[in-house]
Parts: sequence; structure tokens; C-alpha cells
Amino acid sequence: MLANLDSAFAAASLIIHGGGVGISEQAVRSGRPSICLSSIFEQELNGARLEALGLAKHFQIAPVLKDGKDFHATVQNFFESGLSFDPLTLMAAQAQVRRENALALPALAEHLLHIAASV
Repeated sequence: MLANLDSAFAAASLIIHGGGVGISEQAVRSGRPSICLSSIFEQELNGARLEALGLAKHFQIAPVLKDGKDFHATVQNFFESGLSFDPLTLMAAQAQVRRENALALPALAEHLLHIAASV
């Protein structure tokens, strides 16, 4: 099913998604601008990270449903700006994530070993 999203995203001008890890990865890989509307904690973390890397705009869905002015303005800005997506931003973001993963994985492994040893 996810393979069909690749062709749909390739034809899209803007991708609006919930911020799950799989859909976020596909949206980034597509090179299309995206808006993340998160509703749970994991999605909020993903959306915030995508926005920090310049790969998406992130909103929590509850405030958007209550008062969507900022959301609507963001969508309008995407369309007015010609929906350009800078490939250099994507490459820089990928490099940043790789660097962070290289730092985080040894610490995570050590933490998991500590947990395992205490059981």
C-alpha cells in the first residue's frame, strides 16, 4: 500500500500528513513540501523535528481544529510561494540526522544494556 503513496506524492503539490514515522519519511523522500498535523506525542516529535530541519511545517491538530488561521495562512503561503523545495535543505537535513544518529545510537545501546543488566 505504501508504494502507491510514492506515485501519489510525486504528483502532489503539497503533502498534508499526520506525522507518523513512515509517512513522514515518504513525504521527505518525495521532495515535496509538507505540513504535519500531529495528534499524538510521537507525531508531535516527528513534526517538530521535520520543521526544525526545514522539511515541513508542523501544527498540532487540536488548535488547528479550534482556530485554523495559522494553518490556513501556511497553506496559502505554500501556494503563493510556488511550492519550491530546496534539495540542499533535504541533503543538509539528512546529514544532520546521520550525525545525530551516530551520537545517539551508542548512548541508546549503553542505556539498553544498563536496563538489561538491572533486570
